[in-house]
Amino acid sequence: MSETILEVRDLRCSVSGKTVLDGLSLSLEGGHIYALLGQPGSGKTSLMRILAGLWPQWEGTAEIMGVSAADPASRRETGMLVDEPAFWGELSPAGNLEMQGRLLGKPDRKRMGKLMKALEILPRQTGRRPMGSCPQSIKLRTAAAMALLGSPRLLLLDELYAGLDSDDARLMDALLRIETEERQMAVLLTGSFLPNLWLTATDFLLLDKGRLRAQYTREALAARLPEEASGAALSSLQEALWKEAEA
Repeated sequence: MSETILEVRDLRCSVSGKTVLDGLSLSLEGGHIYALLGQPGSGKTSLMRILAGLWPQWEGTAEIMGVSAADPASRRETGMLVDEPAFWGELSPAGNLEMQGRLLGKPDRKRMGKLMKALEILPRQTGRRPMGSCPQSIKLRTAAAMALLGSPRLLLLDELYAGLDSDDARLMDALLRIETEERQMAVLLTGSFLPNLWLTATDFLLLDKGRLRAQYTREALAARLPEEASGAALSSLQEALWKEAEA
């Protein structure tokens, strides 16, 4: 049986008097990549900010490897790309990874090289330019590498795939699959569209109005698709899933 990495129970929070998470409960196990699907305002980013320690006011239980998300110690097991990524703008992608390694107390050049190679952000590929002048695709891939650098057990990626083109997404897919299997981490991805996350995720969670409405494995959803899962077929499936959740 896989190890439980994240346990959320009856999670609630409000912003300016509006409820954004309304008794949310979910459990994430190691070795799985979870896609949290929901429309803007469904509570996806609020959940990610709580788990990342960026939102202090909430009620309920959110534990990462048995440690409350309210405890800074939980960040030792968490890699995150939530909100706008923070960089040392004058440093290159490699320089940013090296600084991140120092902050983590894990200046592992071998791992840094592995991540840069996998995401094609080696110095010879980025031109050694400072991060401040790099295109968005390089910034996102570098931010993902920084999130993975400390070998987290829980990886949080908020709307990452919305900013990646198809080639970048393939690089990210391959790396996440390898990392998830080798280290039995749990990955939580957020997004609004099933087609963007279909090839990456192993499990799919539907979030609406701050509550988990349904959960599916990839195999269960694949059985409802034609042999070739086109973007149109996946969009149609997503519409059907939301109708079922609302029924």
